[in-house]
Amino acid sequence: MTQIKLPFTIKMDLEELQTQHTPVTVTNPFSKQSCQLPKYAAKVYNKIKIAELKEDYKTMQKGLTWFQKHFVKQYYVLLD
Repeated sequence: MTQIKLPFTIKMDLEELQTQHTPVTVTNPFSKQSCQLPKYAAKVYNKIKIAELKEDYKTMQKGLTWFQKHFVKQYYVLLD
């Protein structure tokens, strides 16, 4: 399995690390469209949304750029 470098540190407990590639469904709160992401990517998505609320645009942009590179289709469903 190819390793993808995350855009920032994501905290995961042991159980989460063992299941980090398990797909989860994530829904865009505005369009209500959903897509599947591995757990680690869903955590990146959550960090982007939290950064957006905190107006931490540097963190937000790092995450958006990462998503555009590694999860193009999901980026357009969830973040565009």
